[in-house]
Amino acid sequence: MTSVVVIGADGAGKSSVLRVLETYGFLTADVDSLVAYELVVSPEDMFLEVPSEQRRACARRVACDLLADIRADRETRFAVALPADFCDDVELEAICDSLRKCEHVVFLHVRASVDVLMRRLGMFGPRVTNVVLPRKELSIRLEERLPRYEEYADFDFDTSRFELSDLEKELANRVIMLINTGS
Repeated sequence: MTSVVVIGADGAGKSSVLRVLETYGFLTADVDSLVAYELVVSPEDMFLEVPSEQRRACARRVACDLLADIRADRETRFAVALPADFCDDVELEAICDSLRKCEHVVFLHVRASVDVLMRRLGMFGPRVTNVVLPRKELSIRLEERLPRYEEYADFDFDTSRFELSDLEKELANRVIMLINTGS
């Protein structure tokens, strides 16, 4: 069996990938959603109201537990979406490094352009007063993390040209190839 670890920037489509994989019988988990649930905040408020170190510590614990399950259980088809900043955490990155050596685990990098990410994350529109600063910060983060995402990725899927409404249909077509390739 194949388990999938989904990585990429916030807004790239990791949750959409999980929804598609769930329809194919995968047991799915989104670390950001689980952390928000555990901290009793919305996913959006998690980044605004929860201290960064508290959020990261909770994400590390949740992700490490989920990745340990993937390592231990080769029979269950898991799909886990990691937080965008997983590669900034030494402990979590070490676990991912060890999972890359497992035959039953594939890493899927979901990406999107900065323009698309800004739109999906609500950083562009009538309520945003300064588009330059968020765009610059997002670009810097992506430039820092993109080489790490690419290093881990067995597969890469660019969601930039798809609207979220069409994304799941396109993903379903590609997931079939992913499952067949990884099995």
